[in-house]
Formats: sequence, C-alpha cells, structure tokens
Amino acid sequence: MIREKLHMFRSLTLLTFLCLSAFACSSDSSPTVDAGGGDGGLVCINPVTDCTSPRPCFSFSCVDSACVEVPVAEQTPCGDSTEIACNKADTCDGAGVCLPNLAAVGESCGSSSSSVCDAPDTCDNSGICQRNHQPVDTVCGDASASDCDQPDSCNVDGVCARNFRPGIVCGDLTDTICNRPDICDTNGSCVPTLAPVGTVCGNQASSDCDRADSCDGAGICSANIPAAGTSCGDTSNDICDAPDSCNGAGACLSNFDLAGTSCGNATNEDCNAPDSCNGSGTCLNNLATAGSLCGDSTNDGCDLPDTCNAIGDCNDNFVAAGTACGDSSSGDCDLADSCNGLGTCADNFLPVNTACGDPNPSDCDNADTCDAVGSCQDNIFNPPCL
Repeated sequence: MIREKLHMFRSLTLLTFLCLSAFACSSDSSPTVDAGGGDGGLVCINPVTDCTSPRPCFSFSCVDSACVEVPVAEQTPCGDSTEIACNKADTCDGAGVCLPNLAAVGESCGSSSSSVCDAPDTCDNSGICQRNHQPVDTVCGDASASDCDQPDSCNVDGVCARNFRPGIVCGDLTDTICNRPDICDTNGSCVPTLAPVGTVCGNQASSDCDRADSCDGAGICSANIPAAGTSCGDTSNDICDAPDSCNGAGACLSNFDLAGTSCGNATNEDCNAPDSCNGSGTCLNNLATAGSLCGDSTNDGCDLPDTCNAIGDCNDNFVAAGTACGDSSSGDCDLADSCNGLGTCADNFLPVNTACGDPNPSDCDNADTCDAVGSCQDNIFNPPCL
C-alpha cells in the first residue's frame, strides 16, 4: 500500500490553477489587476488567500498570476503524527510524498533484556515492536529430572520455568485410610500424605459415647471411646433429670430421679397435690381430675358442692342467677324466689311503696303499697276518720 502511495505521488505533475474571482482569487469583490498593466485579466496576488487547499506535502505559490503547487521542504510533518517505537510520525520527502517512516525490520525496540528464553525486542515489517521469546518447552536452566521435578523449559512469557509435578505419586506407596501414598508437592519435593487428625477410619459407628474411629495424624487409626462420666445425650439438668453421661463402655446412661422424688411446686391443696418425679425424667404436677370434690360441700337449691376443674382450681358451682328456688308463690309484693348466682335463694320482695291492692285513695284511705317484707298494706288513716 505504501509503495502504491509513493508511486502515485511521484507520478503527479505540478498543477496550475487559474485564479477565478469567486473561487481562488483575492477576497476583494473587485478583480485584482497586475501592477504591470497586463491585459486587464484577473491575477493571483496572495497564494494564502487566493488559492484553494493544496495536497499533503505541497504548498501554493503565485506564478504568472496563477496558483501553482510546489513541494514543501523535507521533514515537514504530514499524515499520521503517532510516535511509537517502530513507527515514527509521517514526514514529507521534499518531492511531494508523505513517508510513513516505519522502522527497519529487526531494529531494536522495547525491552533489550536477553536470556536463554527471551531475545531483545525488535521491529517487524508493519511498525510493531514484537517480543522475541523462544518457543514454549525449549529446554533451559536445570536439565536434571526426578519424580517431582522435570527439566526446566521456556514458558509462553519467555521465562525459564521449573517444571514441578504436584500431585504425582512418589516415594512410599503404602495406601491406608490414615496413610496414603507419598505425592509431589508444589516445590518439587516428595512428601508423605498422612490423613489429618480426626479423619474417620475403622469402625464407622458414631454416637456420643462411641465415636467413629479417626486418624491420629501420624498414620494410625485410633478408637474413640469417651471416658465414664463424659457428657452425652440429653444435657437437661433439673430435679427429675440429671445430665446423661457415658459409662466408659460406649453406652450413654440416662440419669432420671426416682419416681416420687419431690420437685417443682410444693403447694398442697384439695385440687393441687405437691409435684413429684415420675421416674422417667418428668416432674408431674399432680392436679386432681375434673369433678373431684373440694372446698364447700354444701348442696342446696342455689349452691352445689365445690369441685376441681383439672387445672388446680376449686370451683364454687353456684346455680345460675334466676333459677327457681324456695317459695314459688307470687303476689303483688312478693315474686317467686330465685337464685342470685352467688349461691343464695333470694325472696324477691318488690321495693317499698310499690303500688298494690286498692290503688284508689279516699278521704280516710291512701292507695295501697308494698311494705319491706312482701306484704300489701292498706294505708288507712290513724286515727280513723270520724
């Protein structure tokens, strides 16, 4: 592409542009006439203002009143102004061509470091500074080999790298749960592969008092029977149930208090006896069953015998208010007896002075009214009228 560019520029001849009044002449609206008289035609006086923009690496000059392109001086900036290691800014060659100024192939650039896996950087044929690493896996450095360390070789970054083989089996090939075959580490060494302390092995039974066998960290599988008295199972600790503990032979013992052992609420009432252990770790509240007799044993029309309600309370069992009881007769001042809801049979006398009997007053007799004991009184004047 660059070769075509050079060929095109060098094949062009100098172009002559006529200075026209509205396009390539002075900005003055009237024609500019040559001071020598000429033939009265339009002339080019100032190429900066009277000529159009030239091509790269050319400038205009007024020759015989015409705009003429002439090459600019060598090294005049043109084209791409980018400055990098292998591609300098474009400049004119003095003959009208804009040169790309690419560095020669193989010219030094970038890093000048040199090693068995990395030669100094050089420019390629397109203006790029390229790294010059040796091919990957080229042998370098230490050529010795072992199970865990192969000969050194160049890597993709141009570095002579060690070739350790982490995870490869080596050395002792013993293979048990607690002692696996030796393997190579990340530093090229052959190391033992011992299971960590606590790794499960052997007997897989696992409980609080007979835990699964585990490795001791030195390649041995150890049994794990906790000592007698070791806490296990239920850790509850109250008056009826002490914390469970191991017996030293792999069993977890419940530690319940004996049945009847006092616990909880010591209240002792008709409906609530003192709490006691049941022998299985529970403290019983010993509440009397619903309907058990308690308290007042009175049994009449308005007050039945007291009974327990199954939650420790003794209920009065009063008959509902309004229930018939006692004297069932009913008069003007004395209604039939009924329960008052508090265990008493009420007489139900009407209030004093409630109208009753003869409601008509006279000169010697007021209207009849109820007294305080359920009777209707005549209310005759005393002394009597004469």
